[in-house]
Amino acid sequence: MTARFPLLALVLALLLSAPAYGQAPAPPTPDALRDSIESVLDRTGAPGAGVVLFSADSIRWEGYFGVADRADDRPVTEETVFRAGSLSKSLVSAVALLLAENGQLDLQAPVRDIAPEIEIQNSWADSDPVRVGHLLEHTAGFDDLEIHEYVSRSPDLTLREGLAINPASRTVRWQPGMYDSYSNAGPPVAAYLLQQKTGQPFEALVVDRIFEPLGMTASSFRRDERVRAHLATGYAADGETETPYVHIGLRPSGALNARPTDLARFGQMLLGRGSRGDTTLLDSASVERMETPHTSLAARHGLGTGYGLGNSASVHNGFVYHGHSGGISGFVARYGYLPEYNRGYVVMLNSQDGTAQGQILDFVRGYQTRSLNPPTPPSVASVPVDALARHTGHYVSFTPRNEIAHFVERLLGIVHVDTTANGLSVDPALGTADTLLPVQAQQFRGPSEPVVTAVFARDASGEWVLSGDGAVVNGNLRPVSAVSVWGRWVGAGLSLLLLLSTVLFALYWVPAKTFGRLGNRESIHLRLWPFVATLSLLGAFVSLGMALGDPITRLGTPTVYSIGYAVLTLAYGAATLAGLWALVRSRTRAHGGTWTYHLFVVGAELVVLVYFVAHGLIGHRFWT
Repeated sequence: MTARFPLLALVLALLLSAPAYGQAPAPPTPDALRDSIESVLDRTGAPGAGVVLFSADSIRWEGYFGVADRADDRPVTEETVFRAGSLSKSLVSAVALLLAENGQLDLQAPVRDIAPEIEIQNSWADSDPVRVGHLLEHTAGFDDLEIHEYVSRSPDLTLREGLAINPASRTVRWQPGMYDSYSNAGPPVAAYLLQQKTGQPFEALVVDRIFEPLGMTASSFRRDERVRAHLATGYAADGETETPYVHIGLRPSGALNARPTDLARFGQMLLGRGSRGDTTLLDSASVERMETPHTSLAARHGLGTGYGLGNSASVHNGFVYHGHSGGISGFVARYGYLPEYNRGYVVMLNSQDGTAQGQILDFVRGYQTRSLNPPTPPSVASVPVDALARHTGHYVSFTPRNEIAHFVERLLGIVHVDTTANGLSVDPALGTADTLLPVQAQQFRGPSEPVVTAVFARDASGEWVLSGDGAVVNGNLRPVSAVSVWGRWVGAGLSLLLLLSTVLFALYWVPAKTFGRLGNRESIHLRLWPFVATLSLLGAFVSLGMALGDPITRLGTPTVYSIGYAVLTLAYGAATLAGLWALVRSRTRAHGGTWTYHLFVVGAELVVLVYFVAHGLIGHRFWT
């Protein structure tokens, strides 16, 4: 599981800006690192953190900060267990690779051949079935889980029962093996396949194959005797509001509980190319496979970053880190490592404060790399101007993590690509322009990135697709005409202004009505219904915004927030249609200017209504 959820992701990532902070200088000493981390907790109010720095053969530094529970003032110590969220996926992939080495599992095998009872809706099933590797690399084309799938379930729920909660999450949206799009729906299916191949429950399988060999004695996918006594209490992003323990139904995606030192042991194994001390868990080739994306179109065309098997490669300050991030109600965590430099870290917080985590990660990475030279970026290739020019124009994101977020990506997930003196400029609708430098004709990197982080490749239809996993391009984008782009923006902008104008207009006509200065009944209805529609839509998004502090509870179950959103969006639709009816009936009675104004307002509301209906936003019940 991750810290992002359906619709929460689109609101936070596309509509809201994360708090900004400058890149802090690297702490020069262990004591300075400790002071820096303590200052982050003091500044942000995050309750506690555990940080471990390691190499393949030793723990280099440990730091434990703040409190594991505010109520009893229990401090964070080396025994404290945190929830690790999506770091769970690394363990799923590690077990899959173990079985692959033993000949028990083929990563290329179609899922339906191993577990035909698992429902997958795939329009390309005959030619392009969903394969095991697709599940682990997020290239199956699945939608992400709905919020209600994260709601706390019985801790005794079986994996098969968890997969039955919402089979619709396993609807394939594009040809499998083409594009990566992060989905918590894939790894639990892979874990179920592991169960089928071994006859062991997934949780027991991980204990036998990973936890026990590596000495991860305080790690578990359940709140059991391995972790219960030392488990930290989770808190919301404010650092004060306690969050309940969530027993998710699909534990392989994000239910892992672990001490920071336990996760460091797993990281040491990866740094040791499959071995930790005298224990060999994986072949070095399996570790390389875990770290390397293979199944996406971009990976096949040379992308140097991205998501492998439960392991993501990303660039930070010129260094290519491998690892995984995670978040679950009340916690955020991340582990990362530099294979070429034999250095790694684990950072875990019992708070959902991503800002605090980001600042601590900056200090940790800066400290670890303070005396290192980053790898030399590949040379800028000399690519003919006409070859670069073929890629200019507008592109729009088309592989949203949550399909329900597509309505925002169609408007704001747009970039404009143009040529520069030695490469391409990429100017997003949100954010600042940056540069892509050619490494080869279709492979590019950012100015400070040491590997290929963006590629152009032709899809099955022969159309160029821009895919990337870096600071300049992140996601999959396809060409779109300038007319379409400006049409979307102008249409959205005018619709928004017209809807908001009904509130300003009400400041005139409501007092006028009160003092008897308005005309016939139809003119009142003409004014009232568009105003009610706007207020309903605003109220729906206020409800949604208020729910973001605790989305699992407030949206994933029937609450005033989730029910409020559903009812208010339905009210918007009803009021819009009522406004259309009032517009028709008042054609010969209302003042010409008033009627014409409302013609445009009702038209805008209808456009918004149709757009929202098409994206499943009207009456959407997050809890079911």
